Amino acid sequence: MHGKPVVITSALGGNGAPAWEPVPGVVVYVGYSGAQLDEGAVAALHRLAARTRLLSPGQWQATSPTTSDQINDFDPFD
Repeated sequence: MHGKPVVITSALGGNGAPAWEPVPGVVVYVGYSGAQLDEGAVAALHRLAARTRLLSPGQWQATSPTTSDQINDFDPFD
């Protein structure tokens, strides 16, 4: 993605997500739930992810982000 390697995973919940490291130390993913993770879904996620861009902290805050406090029982080593 944008010249960086991409992995497709279903380990983040939902049906799948492409994930990549646009700059050292920053991991980006676009997750979705819906259709099964097949070639068509992967192609659609790739098109969506290709349109992404990194935001500065100020730009991110200007979007008025919200949080949802919840328990995360995801264990990548399980």
